[in-house]
Formats: sequence, C-alpha cells, structure tokens
Amino acid sequence: MDLFDFNVTCQVDGSLSKYIDPTDCISEYLVDIRYCRENSLKPAKIGMVHLLRVNANLANEHGFSLFDACDGHSQGLMEYHNALFKHRSNELKTAIVERFEAYSGEILILNLCAIDPRYRGHGLGLLASRRCIDLFGSGCDFVACFPCPMQVRGAFDIPESYVSGFGSTKTKLGRIKLQRHWSQLGFSRIGRSKYFGLSLNHKHPTFNELVDMLVESNYSE
Repeated sequence: MDLFDFNVTCQVDGSLSKYIDPTDCISEYLVDIRYCRENSLKPAKIGMVHLLRVNANLANEHGFSLFDACDGHSQGLMEYHNALFKHRSNELKTAIVERFEAYSGEILILNLCAIDPRYRGHGLGLLASRRCIDLFGSGCDFVACFPCPMQVRGAFDIPESYVSGFGSTKTKLGRIKLQRHWSQLGFSRIGRSKYFGLSLNHKHPTFNELVDMLVESNYSE
C-alpha cells in the first residue's frame, strides 16, 4: 500500500459576523481521509478525523467564559473542560500546565478518528491525526484525546461498518490496545482521568519519523 495514494481534505466553517457568543471561541475541523485508487478518477473516503480547538486567547480577548463556550457546544466538550480546566475558568489546571508545559492555554482536542475496517492495520489513523496536529495545532501547547473503541456513530456521517462491536470485556481490552496505539504519537494518561494528553513542547516523533517507523515495523493497528 503506497502512502502517496492517501491524502486528507478538511472542511472548516466560520461566520463573518462579530464574536457575540462564547461558542464562537470553539473551532471545528472535519477531515476526510481519502484513498486514490489506481485507475479511479474519484478518491474514495476511507476514514475521518474530527478535531476541536479551544481558543483560550480569543475567549480572553472578547471576555468570554470557556466554561460557557464548552457547555454551549456539547456535553462531550463540557466533560473535557471539567477534566482539563480549573473550575469555571479559562485556565488549565496547574498540574496539566506543569506536566505538559501548556502555558498558552490553547488546546487542540482529537475528538474522533475513524478508519474503514478494510484499511486498518497500516497506521493510517495515526498518520492522519499527526498531520492534522501539524496543520491545526500551531499556537497550541497541548493536545487531548480519549482513546476508546467506537461504540456509536453519534452525529457524524460514519458507516455502520466503522463501529466496533465490542462487548464490555472486549471494550476494556480494546481501550487498552488503543491507549498503547496512541502512545506512539506521545500521548500519555492525564492523572486518573480517562483522557490522554500530548505536549507539543516535548520531543515526539515528527510526521516523517512516524512514517518511517510504521513502514519499517510493518505496523499493524
């Protein structure tokens, strides 16, 4: 499988009106992973990545509360706020700032990464996520995620075949496997929470180094 046959395309929506609502401080990136099959004129979508950027500096500039921004966006983002930020504050918890050197307060959340089962086992999810972090993480010190087998399709247009069919036991084993999987990007568990963090100020494999590592090891997801 030639990596030159794969690419990512991104959709970003944003209003040109004034910043009037706290949720305006949340940026969303919906990224399709596409495979350009040989002799095919149209690339096929074989996966997706969804990211959220919590723009703390923008919130501070306009006097918005990140608590209100996350609460107004979604339950999932509200849970991230409760785990990462001081209570009802725009500041990250001191332990997170010190451990991950997250001094800017700007964070990127890797909310979802889904790969067509037919294309798993090649590290495409890791590569696409690392590329997205490079593209959208400028100015951020910190990336957070929750590694867990996908159980529901949620609000995303994800084919039924992408959803894991794990039972409770296998879900736990799958979660442990995914935690090890994402540790290859540099993610590590945040305290006793379910979330994992990545410092962009620490030394981790670059995208090119990750490609070499996956090719050399014949990595299997």
